[in-house]
Amino acid sequence: TLNTVRAKNILVEQYPDSAICLDKVGSTRWRLRTTLFNKLSLEAACSFYLANSDDVDISASPVLKSTVTVRVEKILANI
Repeated sequence: TLNTVRAKNILVEQYPDSAICLDKVGSTRWRLRTTLFNKLSLEAACSFYLANSDDVDISASPVLKSTVTVRVEKILANI
């Protein structure tokens, strides 16, 4: 779920085709209807989340949460 207008605008700017997959679920919240069907799409969603994590909720996607966890663990291991 995109919790701010800012997050929605960034998503649509980076991925213009995503606009047709957005459902408004509140005055400033949107749900993205999509399937992350391969490693490339998961990595793109992970990168978007990490850059905008304050404004995005990924709790409904266990696969994406797992991908983010692995990426964060790699980042922390390199510090």
